[in-house]
Amino acid sequence: MLIDEFDRLQVKKHSCHSSKTIGETPFSPSQDLHSSAWFSFLASTRWFGIWLDWTVVAFLLCVVASFLLMDDGSLGGDVGVVLLACMQLTG
Repeated sequence: MLIDEFDRLQVKKHSCHSSKTIGETPFSPSQDLHSSAWFSFLASTRWFGIWLDWTVVAFLLCVVASFLLMDDGSLGGDVGVVLLACMQLTG
């Protein structure tokens, strides 16, 4: 009697497992494709943001160097406005 119960449980377990695999099979490639496309989108936008920030930092360094190296009599307020405008490029 106990052995019959275990046999029935094994049959139910096996039938549930096979139906789960059949249901996942058509959907898995689409989900894999979506996951890889989403990760590529996130990685590329993050890299573009980092690249853009470093480009703005290089531009800011060039602007600061131009004010330091060229003595054309610029007022401090003008230098501050230019530096503030450059820093606003980073967001």
